[in-house]
Amino acid sequence: MDQPSTSSDNESGEATQLEIEKDRAIAAKAESSQEVEAQDECLTGMDLPAYRAATTGNIDFLVLHGEHLSQILTPTKNTVLHIYIACAKRSRTSSKNTASINTVTRILDMCPGLLLQANERGDTTLHVAAKHGHDHIVEHLIKLARARQEEACCQLLIRTVNHDGDTALHEAVRFNHLTVVEILTRADPEALYSANDAGETPLYMAAQRGYNSLVSEILETCTNPSYEGPDGRTALHASVIYNDRDLTSKLLDYFTGDKALTKAVDKQGWTPLHFAAFFGHSLIVKHLLRADESAAYVRDKDDKKTALHIAVSKGHLDVMKELISHCPDCCELVDKRHQNVLHYAIENKRFEIQDFVQKDPWLSNVLLNGKDDNQNTPFHQLAASFYKFGHVSRAGSEIIDSSKDFISDARVDKMAFNKEHLTALDMIQANHSFSRLEKKYVQRLSSKVNSGRPGYHTVNDEIKGNKDKEIKIERKEATNQIVKELKQSHLIAATLIATVTFTAGMTMPGGYQSQKGRDQGFAVLTKNANFRVFILTNLIAMTLSSLAVFIHILVLLTAKQYTPFVQIRWVLHLTVWALIFMMVAFYNGTAAVLRDSLVATIAISIMSNMLVLVIMPFALFLNISTLNSTDAFYMFLVNIRVPTVFRFCMFHLRCAKNKIRSP
Repeated sequence: MDQPSTSSDNESGEATQLEIEKDRAIAAKAESSQEVEAQDECLTGMDLPAYRAATTGNIDFLVLHGEHLSQILTPTKNTVLHIYIACAKRSRTSSKNTASINTVTRILDMCPGLLLQANERGDTTLHVAAKHGHDHIVEHLIKLARARQEEACCQLLIRTVNHDGDTALHEAVRFNHLTVVEILTRADPEALYSANDAGETPLYMAAQRGYNSLVSEILETCTNPSYEGPDGRTALHASVIYNDRDLTSKLLDYFTGDKALTKAVDKQGWTPLHFAAFFGHSLIVKHLLRADESAAYVRDKDDKKTALHIAVSKGHLDVMKELISHCPDCCELVDKRHQNVLHYAIENKRFEIQDFVQKDPWLSNVLLNGKDDNQNTPFHQLAASFYKFGHVSRAGSEIIDSSKDFISDARVDKMAFNKEHLTALDMIQANHSFSRLEKKYVQRLSSKVNSGRPGYHTVNDEIKGNKDKEIKIERKEATNQIVKELKQSHLIAATLIATVTFTAGMTMPGGYQSQKGRDQGFAVLTKNANFRVFILTNLIAMTLSSLAVFIHILVLLTAKQYTPFVQIRWVLHLTVWALIFMMVAFYNGTAAVLRDSLVATIAISIMSNMLVLVIMPFALFLNISTLNSTDAFYMFLVNIRVPTVFRFCMFHLRCAKNKIRSP
């Protein structure tokens, strides 16, 4: 008897559950349809008559909708008041301003909720008025908010932020509307204008854009202005970066004693003083140090560099003097590699700073023999800097000449060892890019003072001499292997070019005169300009390639007596230039026999000149990159090749132009 009763209860429970789920589905469907209708309603936008009435301020039309004005929206939820304020024209005449104020008043009388109603971006009517600089409308909106006998309403209107975190003051500052800024700041001087989503406060925006009058107004009116900006920077960072001394002075005077401003660091750990040192703004450096000298001891986040490190690396001696005059002991600070500022001066070849350090007794005492993590002194840094040049011979001499006072300074410890147990002189002697004369010159300068007992360098030189011989043997073997590979490839290329040009010279484009007479046996196209260029360039290519083959034979005969690299370099130049002239000869020979083809003539002219312009820099680079004191003749060739090839290109273009004009 109990089992049927239980089954009926289960069936009734299941029916109830089904009804509940059905009701939920119906409710969800209804809610979804309402959302779709709302979206459709929003997407339909504002009617054209209503939009035109909003832009012109046609009160007669707007009165017809009266209480429903808050529902007349654009797709982005702009109201008729948003549209009217955005479209209103700025005017200096009081009559037009009065008319626009009356229109705003009439609209708000019909629908008071429009005062605080925001669009899709969160902009209120005050945002729009501030953005467009309608100071009279801004002032009137604030009066209307206060007329509601609620001070909170006025503050709410002024302090409301949109979806980007901007207040009306942000918009006024962004577009440099001074009068609007005055109205807003004086209406609510105690407002805390925090940073927007981009990290910008109104004060930072004004400083970053150079709106000094806006900065002055904000500082004079607001009781607690915020100076923060994006990435940890402040308004003082912005004024320093743009070298605005007046603005920097205003900020420092207003925030006197605020060490948080002068020592504020961005995400890189740079203070305003770091930026002033980087750009070399010495007068701003003076202002910053007068306000807070402790900023000179702040080190950045990654490299632990002070402003003095940065000034020295950029070669700003005047900034360095300013820093030292206010904080003499800031020179003792080192970076994360334990390098002092003299390391930086030598690394960046700031020799004027190096001289200044040597002349200053305190700086020379602290910096001359300072060691970094690898126990390298500035003298080691000087020796290491020679390795940074592709051809150290000339660059090294310049550094030696400008640093001879440093090398011969008795206060410099020439015997200091680094972690590799090398002195700076050891590093110079081990540099195989130096000539023997340059090494002896450095050794002679340093031997006059504390460079070790007599005989020390003699022993070292003997040991290094044996190592040098081993290195020279290894280099010679590697050189010989390279020469063998180059000789074979160059010989094949030069021989092919010589063969092709010889064949082209024997087989003239257009053939020979076959008719009996005075011109029998001569070339048919003798008077053709392209043909003449063909003969000239083909002859040059033949000569250069033949000379390259001859030098190959010369290398085989003299390789045991002379270093073959000079000859190989000549062969490379001759082969490249022979290739250039061979291709130009081919193009001109082809153009000579295509007299009636206008398109082909233009194409050939363009391609031949493009070839010269593309390969010419490569050929010149071969000369310049391998130039040394024994190759003075190369420079002569470089000097004559550029104008010669340019004149050749112009001549070739004139030939093509004349051919196009000929009937």
